[in-house]
Amino acid sequence: MSDRISVGVRVTLSGGGIFALDRRDIRAALRRAGGEVAALTRSLRSAGGGGRTYTQDGKTWTASAPGQPPARVSGTLAHAPRGQLTASGLTVRVFDAAAAFYGRFVEFGAKGVGRPKGGQPRSAGRGRRRGVGNPAHIIAPRPSLTLALGQREGSIATRLRSALEGGVAFIRLKP
Repeated sequence: MSDRISVGVRVTLSGGGIFALDRRDIRAALRRAGGEVAALTRSLRSAGGGGRTYTQDGKTWTASAPGQPPARVSGTLAHAPRGQLTASGLTVRVFDAAAAFYGRFVEFGAKGVGRPKGGQPRSAGRGRRRGVGNPAHIIAPRPSLTLALGQREGSIATRLRSALEGGVAFIRLKP
């Protein structure tokens, strides 16, 4: 699974001329692709977890299993994915809104998070070796955005290919 989609279009030229590119169809296809991936990510994150069940303060919830999309607890991460067209109009970004800054940690996993055993923060010089952390504080990846991108890769590639083919015109120049 990749975090990027590349679309190739082969063009064969005969004679002299120039290409004219109409970006409107391409921008619309990219905007739809970003919205489609963001919507699928939101739906994957809104589904229930398939891992352990926890109870705290009389509330019960089921966590997600490693490798599965994250389970919904508060809904902040579930509602966070957004799609945005860049200024050039030839790239779309799908990202988590600022309120869910931890989206990348959940997506790709993290190591050595939280406080050490005993709940006391570490002092600046003691116990701060790089890569060392409490093994209990390892978050396994719970992909949702890359999973959504992988599921929609075929339809996005088809849509972009047709937008590129329809948006490129070859104008012949007089010899």
